[in-house]
Amino acid sequence: MRARLTILVIVVGLFYHPLFVSAAPSIEATLKPNRAVKAGQICALTLQVAWPNEEGDYRFSQPELVLENLTVKETGESSETFQRDGEGWRKKIFRFQLKALEKGEGKIRAFRLIYVNPQTGEGGNLQVDTLKIKIQADRTAFYRLLFIVLGLTLGISLTGGGLFFLRHSHQKKQPEVTWESTLEDRYLSQLNVVPSQPAEAGKLFRSYLMEKFRMTSGSYTIRELISRMENMVSPNELKTLKGIFDKLDQHIFGPRVAQSGNRELYLEMIHFVEGKRTV
Repeated sequence: MRARLTILVIVVGLFYHPLFVSAAPSIEATLKPNRAVKAGQICALTLQVAWPNEEGDYRFSQPELVLENLTVKETGESSETFQRDGEGWRKKIFRFQLKALEKGEGKIRAFRLIYVNPQTGEGGNLQVDTLKIKIQADRTAFYRLLFIVLGLTLGISLTGGGLFFLRHSHQKKQPEVTWESTLEDRYLSQLNVVPSQPAEAGKLFRSYLMEKFRMTSGSYTIRELISRMENMVSPNELKTLKGIFDKLDQHIFGPRVAQSGNRELYLEMIHFVEGKRTV
């Protein structure tokens, strides 16, 4: 009787030993920036799932995010292979661009990523804990308006009646100076400031394209935007646009890029806008 009990304990122990337990992929969730973002700006959520090649080729459901004070602007996914300790591994990456809505706290509620191994028919789910980010008020527009108002007030007080006299004395000799800048001038003045993050420059550039080509209604992904512009620009310009958005995607979702790389991307956007000026 004691011998049978010993054998039973050994069998049960082997069954629950890690070597006999079905493997499962590991998941890592990152949010950048991870502490705070301004209202109206974009933060990037990345889900990275990894597992050894020998386990099989897992299939994953599309993650369903439950958001508070955040909204999804764009999504993407990719698959990669790499080496770890001399073994082949696979990696699945899900990317989300989330826009911060209002001052307060943004939250991504805990969720599960469901997977299945087609080779064995076994499946499971991976737990992702709740992620939070502080959303700060964006006072950029307020300070810009305040600066403009102060500048105009100072200019009026300094010039006084001289501006009126100068304008009327030269109106027959030269065209009247217009206070309205062109579309390109408006966006170039913002792009030349060199935003602190590539995503900000990309947002300005995308806004310029939509306004330039009168795509003012609806929300477009990068692919939809390029598709709609195929008959609006030359093949060379379309190729340039695809290159800019590919580099922008690498800067936002890829590893950190040197400042010189950021500057090169800004210059490509600026040169494209400058090329659209009406001479």
